[in-house]
Amino acid sequence: MDFGSLADVLIRLVLGSGIGFIIGMTGIGAGVLLLPSLIYIIGLSPVYAVGTGLLYAMLARAYGVYEHLRLHTVRKRTAFYIILGGVPAVLATSFVITRLSKAFGSDLDFALKIVISVVILVTWALMLLNLIRHHRGGPQSYYVPLEEFPLRRKLYGIAAGVGVGILIGATSTGGGVLMVPILVTVFRLSPNNTVGTSVLIGIVMAGLGAFAYLLGGRMNLAVAVTMFAGSVPGVLLGCRASVKVPHKVLSAILFAVVTVSMIVMFVGMRY
Repeated sequence: MDFGSLADVLIRLVLGSGIGFIIGMTGIGAGVLLLPSLIYIIGLSPVYAVGTGLLYAMLARAYGVYEHLRLHTVRKRTAFYIILGGVPAVLATSFVITRLSKAFGSDLDFALKIVISVVILVTWALMLLNLIRHHRGGPQSYYVPLEEFPLRRKLYGIAAGVGVGILIGATSTGGGVLMVPILVTVFRLSPNNTVGTSVLIGIVMAGLGAFAYLLGGRMNLAVAVTMFAGSVPGVLLGCRASVKVPHKVLSAILFAVVTVSMIVMFVGMRY
């Protein structure tokens, strides 16, 4: 693996640390923040950015999963059914994208930029509507696990997994940035349960997608490993901060992260 110059390594370490903190605290960032960074700061093509981002997402979330399980912020049954729908979707999509990249090259890169930007824009709009609804609706009631897991919740989970799996396989975005609003609005999880559950779902789907991109030769291992090394302290601090930050503040942070990423992607489309 070619790690490049010392300056390159330092940039990757700093980016990895910052994004790792956001992943640990909010459950998002591996795709929505990492992709613009990989494309416009590191200089990877969109297809390589997706593959590299998936590997980083899996590695960076590994400790986060442990921390959130220890802190009891994961809704395991909800995560199981989402993963059940997402596994075949992310594998199929990842293999298709790696094959298409070999056939279409830069044309596919530009198409992926557009898709990623649109996904982030739609997610931003959904989260804005959710913030407005919460502001007007007063105190919120969150999901309390029942002894019997409802059939409707199982079906919602599988359907959500298929949709998120397709997006993760195609763009590496969705494990957090789309999963978070789905867990909040559809599954009515509290903010800290949303973060913990999305981290568990994200690591499984990112790992499968990364495997497919690695087999397809569309990944920069040196970048992923260096950024992961920087992410370790960031994820640790972020996980611990997630259970201390008030729900309203955490929701505002989630929205701010998506807003920044949306701006970066659309500004970058001009170049």
